[in-house]
Amino acid sequence: MSLSDLTIVPATREQQRQATANCYPQWGAPRGVATLEAYERIDDELNSPENLWSQPGRFTAWVLVPRADPGTTDILAACETYRRVALVQRPCGRVEEVATYAIASVFTPAHKRRKGYAKHMLRLVHYVLSPREHMPPFPAKWGVPPPAFFGDAAFSVLYSDVGPDYYATCTKGETEPGWVAVHCPHRIFKVPSPGPGPISLPPDTQLLNLEDAGELEAPATDTLRQEMQELPSIDRPRAAILPQAGWFRQYPTRLEVFARNIGKDGSRHLKRCGMRFGEGKDRPYILYTVEPKEKGSSVLRLLIAHIQQPVSFEQLVAAAHAEGAEEIEVWGSNGSYDEHEHTLNAKDHIPALAQYGMGSDDVEWLWNEHCFWC
Repeated sequence: MSLSDLTIVPATREQQRQATANCYPQWGAPRGVATLEAYERIDDELNSPENLWSQPGRFTAWVLVPRADPGTTDILAACETYRRVALVQRPCGRVEEVATYAIASVFTPAHKRRKGYAKHMLRLVHYVLSPREHMPPFPAKWGVPPPAFFGDAAFSVLYSDVGPDYYATCTKGETEPGWVAVHCPHRIFKVPSPGPGPISLPPDTQLLNLEDAGELEAPATDTLRQEMQELPSIDRPRAAILPQAGWFRQYPTRLEVFARNIGKDGSRHLKRCGMRFGEGKDRPYILYTVEPKEKGSSVLRLLIAHIQQPVSFEQLVAAAHAEGAEEIEVWGSNGSYDEHEHTLNAKDHIPALAQYGMGSDDVEWLWNEHCFWC
């Protein structure tokens, strides 16, 4: 089928169900989800309108379909978008609150791959998200623009597991780069042995649960706003996503939902998802999850979702000891701890950003931490 005959539309309930079924053999069964029905329950829970991050107006599922048959369940490719609030600092120093979108769950059924469907779907996504004045003319060889139009994004982001370059080829128009990979080191630290004797939390340390994490979103947002305002301008734009609408809670919830639907107890992800250190109102803290370092491994890794500085490396290690983790993973440069021995993971979840009207594809993405991954 010619790409000029295709378009993207918000998925109907039936199309969402088919997209979930398409993903199940690759994304559900290998993770221990025994049945398609269980995988559908996971999808329903995580994308329920009761969740802040997936309320109407924030979450949209998309499908690539023939323009002549937009309701078909013979889906060529699918993806999802999450609308978020962000800040942009222009090179002149002006800071603006803007809309951004995270693209997730890009998937093409196995028997429809190598035909350019996913790439074309994502090229069309630009024309849904961006204001028209910030996009090149829609190429005639692509047919006509998608019928859906949001038109309010200053930028959009995604996380690549297919290398740093592929998503840049999902262009705006025929030549402008799509999602350009952003430098964001994923540092992995080996945790030194805790030594003999019982392990206890450091003095004045508070364990944080999911409710606590949610209550920290507003003050963290205020802190990021203030820090952005105080940064001196540079010769390129800056961008930062704000931790609103449940994004401190989304990933622990995701782990608990998956665990419960494969017959395991994932309640620890809701009961223990952070630590706060010291005394006083503005105490530093970390948010995290604890997971095997890789599928089937008995080695646990403390995956840091967010750090509210100042947090010392010794406090990270104390948290890892308390959680039985042998490794710590930290994304981005919010306290790089580079003086401590570590390795870099440069191939998984590579962040990439597409800008719309920001003046340059060389955007500095600030506070690019794991809590924003999707």
